[in-house]
Amino acid sequence: MKVKRIVFCLNNSPLYSGMWDIVSKVWTEKSDYIPTLIFVGTQEELDLEVKDSYGEVYLVEKHPEFIVRPELDWTVMWSCYWFMANKFPDEVCMLSGIDEIPCNNLLENMTKDVPDDKYIFLLGQNPYNRTKRSGYLIANGWSVAKGSTLKRILKIEDNLKDELKRIWESKDQFAAAIPDNHQTLKRHNWWGMDEAYISYAIQGHYDVLYLPKEDVDHHLFGRRICRSRNSEFDPKKLQDGYYWEAHIPRPLTNPENAKVVKEILVHLGISL
Repeated sequence: MKVKRIVFCLNNSPLYSGMWDIVSKVWTEKSDYIPTLIFVGTQEELDLEVKDSYGEVYLVEKHPEFIVRPELDWTVMWSCYWFMANKFPDEVCMLSGIDEIPCNNLLENMTKDVPDDKYIFLLGQNPYNRTKRSGYLIANGWSVAKGSTLKRILKIEDNLKDELKRIWESKDQFAAAIPDNHQTLKRHNWWGMDEAYISYAIQGHYDVLYLPKEDVDHHLFGRRICRSRNSEFDPKKLQDGYYWEAHIPRPLTNPENAKVVKEILVHLGISL
């Protein structure tokens, strides 16, 4: 499996503002992948957010009738899935959070021997370390598949509005498949609905693969600069490629967060 695109999604939420110009430059300079942004909103909102010309940017219409939490809007991520499934059918896409910066090329080695018709989750089958009941909750970040594979396995519609309506109207059914998650989704106004649906749709599917837990723990979770741990890191290890990614603090309008990100970029040899 040869990844062609590293795909992100975004709307005009201040929480993630300013991150695309950073991650798109890092991926452009550090990999052969095409940084690809699916922006859900208006042309005016897009023009205010995207300043640099790295990668490719696509504008997708938002559908307010399905939005319940504008700052953390579930439809943004699902519009991204719809776009990959319908617009990149023959291209292998890797999905990333827009608040994550790559620090080495480890992921390329993890996907090179995976068959092209598979859907692989590089954070494993149980990234949240939950006790299994009827199924695990997967993380959609760092999942990899062709667009046509996503369309087939996730049963994605041709029309975006139809697809959002399908997910919205069936949310209680698929969310209840993982009882721990159902009430959490309701409390958070359905933020995380994408992961709940995918976890439901892929259970037992023969074309779905997971990176083994020991590899996830050692190579990924064990070598991460994480905002939940105050973004602490060893500069020399960062320069030597020990860390695979930095999960950066947000929002970047906070000067302390911006300072942390700038320091990480300096040690990666990236100038803004």
